[in-house]
Amino acid sequence: MRKGQLEEEKEFKLLELSIAERKFKAETAREEREIEMRKELLSIEERKFKAETEREDRKVGMLERELAMKMEKLRAEMECECLNVDKERLSYEKERLKIKIDVL
Repeated sequence: MRKGQLEEEKEFKLLELSIAERKFKAETAREEREIEMRKELLSIEERKFKAETEREDRKVGMLERELAMKMEKLRAEMECECLNVDKERLSYEKERLKIKIDVL
């Protein structure tokens, strides 16, 4: 009887080990799926960040070009204003010389 009881206990222990092993395999598989999902999410986030960074870089480039054009426009306007001032000064000088000639 003792031998039969030992056999039953052995079978029971083997059954418990088998259940524990299947449970462990299922948990491992679930954890591996979670890891893969997290890797995929990370990959998506990386691509999203890269796209946003590229978009921001393009935006900065456009703003730099816009700033350069505005600076060039201001430079041209300033040169034009200087030319107008020079033109007025020459006109006054011409007028002054005409008056001087008339006086003489």
